[in-house]
Amino acid sequence: MRISAITEAQCRQWSSEYLKSKRANGHDWKTEAVKTISASRFNNILSSLRAVFEIGIKRGIILSNPAKTVSRVEPKAKKVRIPTREQFTKIVAEIRGAGGAVSQCSADLVEFLALLIT
Repeated sequence: MRISAITEAQCRQWSSEYLKSKRANGHDWKTEAVKTISASRFNNILSSLRAVFEIGIKRGIILSNPAKTVSRVEPKAKKVRIPTREQFTKIVAEIRGAGGAVSQCSADLVEFLALLIT
């Protein structure tokens, strides 16, 4: 489809249908599509679409951006799970005992960062 033929109504219709579409669960593209598109994925694609139309405006192909009327989606707040003091101690012990070249330093950094936020 030519960029000059795309209308605001088509952009709104695309956004509505895309938000209802399903995507594959996880990293294996062969799995069955079950989850809906995330807000961040939609917003990133919308930003790219708007940028393409802005290029069309700069090149004189179109006069206005038909995707400007499409609203971004508000991401859902994620539930924050803060470990208990005992769980945190176990996490640091796991990091420290991982046997890597920087395991000790990494565990020290995690403990230091925890001190900053408490």
